[in-house]
Amino acid sequence: LTVVATVFALPLGILGDRIGRKKILSFLIAIWVVTGILIGLSPNFMTALIIAAISGIPFAAALTVGYAYMLDLIHEERTAEFVGFNMISLSVPMILGPLIGGMLIDAFGYRLAFPLSVIFTVAGLIILQSIHPRQALSQKPE
Repeated sequence: LTVVATVFALPLGILGDRIGRKKILSFLIAIWVVTGILIGLSPNFMTALIIAAISGIPFAAALTVGYAYMLDLIHEERTAEFVGFNMISLSVPMILGPLIGGMLIDAFGYRLAFPLSVIFTVAGLIILQSIHPRQALSQKPE
């Protein structure tokens, strides 16, 4: 996943600038939902591993294009503040995710992790559709 994400980060950033950040994010998050479902349904470890590697492509979009899109949503006067919020939103799941995920896997097995991740990814995709950068920037910061 990390290697694939690294390879695709720059091309996806360029594509996001050309096609539109929200469009590319929406499309690739939808692909991420599909890969999550396919990993959960994989008949063996090797298939799951290949699909997990492919899921590095939407992961790269979430990190690179998502960051650029966040910058589209904020006023220049508050950039550092919101970059700080962004870092919190990236760091807390890295700390709590393995702990909570491990407890869920211990309690229910690995198969539950994939449907749950798909549910949360779909929720994020729905929230993304309600965000409009032009409206956000037209409001003055307090």
